[in-house]
Order: sequence, then C-alpha cells, then structure tokens
Amino acid sequence: LEPGAGGRTTYQLPSPLAAGATYYWRARALDGANTGPYSDASHFTMVAPVVIEPPTPIEPTGKVNTTRPDFKLRNGRVSGPAAPVIYRIEVARAPDPNQTIAVVTVTPDGSGTTTASLGDLGYSQTYYWRAYATDQVRESARSAYVSFTTAAPPPAPSPGPSPTNPSVPLGPGGRTPNPPPGQRLPLPSYGASVVQQVAAGYPAALRNSCQDSGGTWEFMDRAVDTLRTYDTRWGYNCKRGNCGDPSKDVVDYNWGSQRDEGTTEVYIIDIISGHCGPTPAPTWSDVTDITVNSGTIGRWTGRGRF
Repeated sequence: LEPGAGGRTTYQLPSPLAAGATYYWRARALDGANTGPYSDASHFTMVAPVVIEPPTPIEPTGKVNTTRPDFKLRNGRVSGPAAPVIYRIEVARAPDPNQTIAVVTVTPDGSGTTTASLGDLGYSQTYYWRAYATDQVRESARSAYVSFTTAAPPPAPSPGPSPTNPSVPLGPGGRTPNPPPGQRLPLPSYGASVVQQVAAGYPAALRNSCQDSGGTWEFMDRAVDTLRTYDTRWGYNCKRGNCGDPSKDVVDYNWGSQRDEGTTEVYIIDIISGHCGPTPAPTWSDVTDITVNSGTIGRWTGRGRF
C-alpha cells in the first residue's frame, strides 16, 4: 500500500477475522529496489460481537383471573461480552408504544424462563404487553405485542328489586328505570357495603387516594366501577357543579329522569373519611342536604370514562 498523507497509513483486510482470536502484525517499507527491516510485532484481539435477542412472551394470554397478572417470558439469547442483561416489560392499553401505562424491570433467571409481576390493573380490561432485553448500553428489538384480559369485578351483594318495578331485580350492569314524573328514586342501600368491599380488597389504593400528595384515581375508579355493576346511574361528582374539578372522594347517583352527564338531580355521597389525612377510611356519608344548604350543587360526570 502507498503511504498516506499526514504521516499515517491505513489498511483494511478484505475479509473478516475470527471473533475472539488474537493476531500479530508487523510492517516493513520497500521502494522497489531496497527493502527495509520488519518492525517489531504488535498484537490485537478481535472482540466478539454482542448479540442480545429479546425474550419471548409466554403468559398471560387470553383471559386471566386476576387484575394483578404475572408475566412469563422465555429467555432470549445473549452472546458476546455483554454486561449483565435485564428484561423490560411494557404494558399498554393498545398495541402502541404511545399507550404504554407501565414498565416492569426483571432480571432473567437461569431456568430458561423468567416471571415478573405487575400491580393492579382495571377490571374486565384488555391490555397489551411486549418485552425487550438490555445490558444498559444496547437494547434488543422489541418482541411482538401479546394481549390479555383481566378479571371481571368481584360479585356484589344483591341491590334488591327495582324501586319502580319490584318484579324486576337489578343485575350486574343494569339500570334502574326512571322514576314517575315529579318523583325521585331512593338512594340505594347497598352502597356502603360496596365501598367497604373495595377498600378491603385494595387498601393500598385507598391509602394512595390523596392526589394532592401524589396519589391516584385508582380507589375512586374501582369504587365507581363496582357500583356501576349494580346500577349505571352511579358516577363521579363535579365539585360545586364544576366538572373541570371532579371530586376525589365523592360519588353521585342520578335519581331523576335526565341523562347522566351534567345532571344536578343527584345524591352526593362522600366515600372516603379523613381523605388526605394520615388514616383515610371507607365511609358512606350522604352530603346532599349539606351541599344544597350551603348554597351550591352537585353535578354528575363520567370523568370521560363512560
């Protein structure tokens, strides 16, 4: 090869060398008539390429009997001098990375399969999940999305017959018919037991219900969702009638004949005592009269969920 400009000369072999092997090289110069001596030998080792394949989702697939699913993976293959590999599981509401709601990190074990757990998800919801591997420097490709459906809400105590038609009992997801003109439906009697049931099943969600301190809607969503399996007249409350500020601890029941969204014909029920205090607890307190007597109103909202 001809010497390069700037005092440096570069050469590349026409075919690759074996990965992991050590090689030695030396050089000498010649001008066509004279040949110089060889340089001292130098050596180098070919680094093996790093290959990280994604794990393959095994479970859950189809319907699962829980809202706290375990995710089982068939381990992917790792070759080359990769750093310790971890798996990341992405859970989404749709097979779209923009719909991801949780990422679970787990260290693969030596059994060929790895299992990871996730906290509570919503009742009767279809979710999608996929996985990939990373050594914190490089990432594998993502696996294909796999769907699963969470369990239905727990069974509720019977709310009894419809107040306007005693021969027709309300079933899950039913709705009490409208009252006669000029009348209102009575406040159902099962609400307190429902809230107690949800609180007993999801105590962490209740403790984490204060959104002023970084909490979430989880407890309220679960309570409203469960109440709605008895009667779809249940919903959230717009605080002081302002639906831009939904109450974080109050539910509404539409007692009238108007459509749900926006109606002020509601019973207003506080379901968390000591909310945002050190020991929030389930309660069932009808604050309808207190609200009206204070000169304000309640207003029904589905908060965009229904």
